[in-house]
Amino acid sequence: MRTCIVRKRFWSTETSGNTIKVDLPPNFGVPKACMIYYVETNAATDAFDTSTANRNYGIGFVGPPGDGTSSLNDHCCWITVGDNQDPTTVARENSNTEAIYTKNRAGSSTYYRCTAVTFATDAAFFTFAANTPQTNGHLETILWFINGDDVTVGVNTHNMPSTAGGSNSYTGLNFQPDAILYASTITALNARLTDDARIAIGAATRLPFKQAGTYWHDEGNSDPVNLGAMSSSTVAINYSTSNSVGPYTMTINSINSNGFTMTSSDAADGSNNLL
Repeated sequence: MRTCIVRKRFWSTETSGNTIKVDLPPNFGVPKACMIYYVETNAATDAFDTSTANRNYGIGFVGPPGDGTSSLNDHCCWITVGDNQDPTTVARENSNTEAIYTKNRAGSSTYYRCTAVTFATDAAFFTFAANTPQTNGHLETILWFINGDDVTVGVNTHNMPSTAGGSNSYTGLNFQPDAILYASTITALNARLTDDARIAIGAATRLPFKQAGTYWHDEGNSDPVNLGAMSSSTVAINYSTSNSVGPYTMTINSINSNGFTMTSSDAADGSNNLL
């Protein structure tokens, strides 16, 4: 297995309607997958952004579906928080067609939208649709690339169980995973909600069988600001409908020959999605 991490700044002046090459280390080969951590900012490195009107943070996944086909899936989820708003203005969203997406809180303006990522020998190409970034802003990313003859990758989405105590399975892989990396904003696929900002990120391993997750919450229309954060060493996904209701859990029960099973603690909307 080979991995490399690239810190890449996508400038607002270069992204709109363009494809941007990211060089990888010599002899890395053709990547099998990429995980993207991204934030929209206008600040210098190691400094806080204190002026953009809408703060966007998200995570993206690029890779084949893991069913033996070679086409790449592009998925991401992200949150938006309006700066200096009273009461608070927030949004959360996900996509199964973009690797990176950021918008304003209302969803009426697209700042960055990466519609496709393609892999080549020692390189990756990020294609952006036409967009209008925030003034003086740019997109900061941490790109984690994976390759190797001993590595098989599957990237897709999964609807969470919809009943309290209910379980379901993801069975779309043609291999048994050793590890699962996941993220969710607890929304239906390609849906945008403005009641709160939620994002859950975590991981699970097969041997030894373990799972852990982190969760961040900002309640919309709140005065004063109402924030929540938590972590778990036994649950894949924690989430809440407000900081006074929950937490609810999505727990991975087992990692199977072609995917995994999970159980919900909440009678949640079954359209809630896991990347």
